[in-house]
Amino acid sequence: MKLNNIGGFSDIDKYVGDKINRYSQMEKSFEVLFSFMFSEKENTFTEELLGYRIKKVTYGECESKIWTLATPMSQALAGVPKGSLVGLYMDNSVRWIQTFWAILMCGYRPVFFNARVPMEALERLISDYGVQAVVSDSATFSVKTLAVNDIFESDSGVKYEPCEWGQEIFFMSSGTTGTVKLCAYTGEN
Repeated sequence: MKLNNIGGFSDIDKYVGDKINRYSQMEKSFEVLFSFMFSEKENTFTEELLGYRIKKVTYGECESKIWTLATPMSQALAGVPKGSLVGLYMDNSVRWIQTFWAILMCGYRPVFFNARVPMEALERLISDYGVQAVVSDSATFSVKTLAVNDIFESDSGVKYEPCEWGQEIFFMSSGTTGTVKLCAYTGEN
């Protein structure tokens, strides 16, 4: 019997092992990682309780939204040089995941802003590391700040055609020393 919920494998370890094995034989990029992450199109990506109903979103639906969200993201980031650092200041959500992948798809390098760090430290990080823009669900920053709701509302359903994906993502330290540091990761990392 084929199990659709784990890629046709009998258990999750074999499913993940197969993906890791196939990824190890390919180019280590975020574009390839994206294709692996969203390869099980019919599987449930997330469920949300809406009153008495459960709303399910499949990996395929989420992937489709990312492809179309990248179009208004690219337009909103017009004038920001490709390869620039773009901050991501949002609560954890499906929209966060979609926004993260859209930023990468548009050729930028996302920086995950820690919302628990004081704004002064985030502004110092923007200055020290040359962050060019921030996509935010609540705060405004000293650089170009894009309201994530505006980007989602501008989504016309047109699929984006990426020319070059971002090649790094950045995690920030907790800033407990008063200075925030960034750690860079590539698709291989």
